[in-house]
Amino acid sequence: MCWQVDDALVAGTQAVQDAFQRVGRHLDFGKAESGSFRHCGLRLNQDQTTGNITADQDEYIEGLQRVTVRLNQDGTVTEDCKDEARSLFGALCWVALATAPHISARVSMAGSSMAEPTDKWIRDLNYTLQILQQMPSKLVYEAGHWPSPVIVGEADAALGNLPKGGTQGGMMVSMRDWDTDMSYMLSYESKRIRRVVLSSLQAESAMQVKLLDKTKWIQQLMSTLMGISLEMVLKSDCKSLVEAVHSLSNVNRMKSQTKEVYGFREVLQRGEVKSMSHTPGVTNIPDGLTKDSVRGRHLTWQAAKGCVEPIWKNGARSSRWLGEPTMQEWEVGRSMPY
Repeated sequence: MCWQVDDALVAGTQAVQDAFQRVGRHLDFGKAESGSFRHCGLRLNQDQTTGNITADQDEYIEGLQRVTVRLNQDGTVTEDCKDEARSLFGALCWVALATAPHISARVSMAGSSMAEPTDKWIRDLNYTLQILQQMPSKLVYEAGHWPSPVIVGEADAALGNLPKGGTQGGMMVSMRDWDTDMSYMLSYESKRIRRVVLSSLQAESAMQVKLLDKTKWIQQLMSTLMGISLEMVLKSDCKSLVEAVHSLSNVNRMKSQTKEVYGFREVLQRGEVKSMSHTPGVTNIPDGLTKDSVRGRHLTWQAAKGCVEPIWKNGARSSRWLGEPTMQEWEVGRSMPY
């Protein structure tokens, strides 16, 4: 059961549903819906045949409108145009946080220029809206048997890719089953790293520490709510960090990373984390949460739908691979419609 102010979301067996209805008769609940309904701005739908659950904001996205750029005589943006642009930015933030990881990096990085919007910034927002409307996202939770479920945490950092030398960080936590390739996206984030980092290793270490905290919290939450304890797996595309964690040599030469590296070693030795492995950058899903690229957007867009295996596996393409971006999607990524 999940409560958001005065909205409740209930999931479970028929016995759970019956119990909730009995409670509702005493508390005088209002309207109750099932199958397909809106909850806190999201359209939730459960297929009555397969049991698959999806969450989207298609109706909300369709109602968003591009901002027409209006300039003063001196070339600055008019105040009413700035207000419209900030309103659109807020709407894109809401969608990016809720159901659209593939635009999270663009929206997050756009936040640095919100205080004083320019005509280029507004056109960038319009372009982001175009991407969203042509590639609407949907979180997919497919029903099925999970023989070997694990919680997988992945993180990435893009050193110095923000104004004034800032660094963008991104991470994603999902529940996966290696035997069936099934995957549920549980959490994702794309934000500027607040601490000062002077190297890619520092940036990647900072994100892995943050990822470990988030993954551990989700593991404990699932244990409390569902009574199950799933193993945790961490992945990084920073080969030097993974090698340092697994190396028996002293890491004091990397003084800024000593604490993090020994910390990761400790959680691995204690069995709190099952493994920490390297993943190639070309298939690193959080890469789409730190950099704006067609490939990165497509990786995160697919991950939201439950596909996290965009490579050849055991000699054959994974059955869950949703294919390469369509020509329309490549064109959206290639052109900037000013």
